[in-house]
Amino acid sequence: MSNIFSNEDIEYIYKYYNGSNLKEITKKLKRKHVSNICRIARKLGLTDKGRSGFFKGHNKTKKIIWTHKMIEFLKDNYKKMPYRELSKNLHSSEDTIRRKLKELKLVKLEPGESIWDYVEHPRGMKDKTHTKTNRAKISNFQKKYWKTKSKQEIDNRTIKANRTKKINGTINPNRNKRNPYSRAKGGKRPDLGDIYFRSAWEANIARYFNLLGIKWEYEPKEFVFQDVQRGCISYTPDFYLPDEDRWVEVKGWMDKKSITKLNRFKKYFLEEFNKLEIIDEGRYKTIEKNKSLIPGWE
Repeated sequence: MSNIFSNEDIEYIYKYYNGSNLKEITKKLKRKHVSNICRIARKLGLTDKGRSGFFKGHNKTKKIIWTHKMIEFLKDNYKKMPYRELSKNLHSSEDTIRRKLKELKLVKLEPGESIWDYVEHPRGMKDKTHTKTNRAKISNFQKKYWKTKSKQEIDNRTIKANRTKKINGTINPNRNKRNPYSRAKGGKRPDLGDIYFRSAWEANIARYFNLLGIKWEYEPKEFVFQDVQRGCISYTPDFYLPDEDRWVEVKGWMDKKSITKLNRFKKYFLEEFNKLEIIDEGRYKTIEKNKSLIPGWE
């Protein structure tokens, strides 16, 4: 859905926006996220940011200055009072209250929203990228920073990051279409339903299953090791064969990390581990001998 607003849309927001009817306007203009309406409202000066010139001749609204006392009042009462009452006590709009709560991380962002939809991005870097020189400076700074940290501090940071990944469901790098194996040929295969595979080996095994008429699902489930806080905290088998209730892992080489994952999979999910079949390099090479019979083999 486009984020481009027509003049009619902008005029509608300017006419009807009041800080508390975001959902109604979003639905009326057939937009996916309320953040898009907020963005236009800020540019129109309908929030405490001030008017920006879509319509000339209107007085700028006064920008609220948050004092320590006001912030403490907000923290103490945001769960008890409705936005309307908070707005009245703090002499600011309900939209301003919402933005401040998000800035203070007292409320969760809606799906598709960013904190920068409510707070001005530092130094105006939103939608911009750093130069190679600046990236090198940032990299050097990070390296020096981590050298000052003790092993315990690094471990605590790792544990916290892994805990967050478990909560957000972002442990598996393939969910973001990022190939963790630099030597593998990751990408979508049009002949396999345009599914993203991490490697050519995995895609070829899927084609092998198709030749044999075996139904398969690619990485349908992620097994999370809830009690593990560092290192390998989850395992995702490559294939599940539903008709046979069997898991298949394509593993050309067995490195230390892979061994750890399988050992923990066995420890925490023994029943599922007993259903696991590993196609190693030897097995793969045997299948490859018949590649002329397998359409699309890479």
